[in-house]
Amino acid sequence: MKLKNKRLWKKYQETNKEISAIAEKWANKMEEQLPDSIRDIAESSLTEILRDKTCIFSPDLVVGILNRVWEYGEQLKQWHNQQFLENGHAFQEQKA
Repeated sequence: MKLKNKRLWKKYQETNKEISAIAEKWANKMEEQLPDSIRDIAESSLTEILRDKTCIFSPDLVVGILNRVWEYGEQLKQWHNQQFLENGHAFQEQKA
């Protein structure tokens, strides 16, 4: 997983290991398919992660984390917002 903010990622890992592991798994799945566009691979890789019955999480939460720490986080946020705006679930950047 290519990080843009290693210090913040370490903090996420320390405070929530389960969600961090899911975020890392999803990011790695997407990176395996690069250089395809994140918009083209996010949904299929998310579907694959969701098939794992032990993974129960909010994609909104994971998108928020990856947006802050992952090299491709901004592209993922844009995909997420495009997919979910119609339902009122778009990720909104929160001020720290």
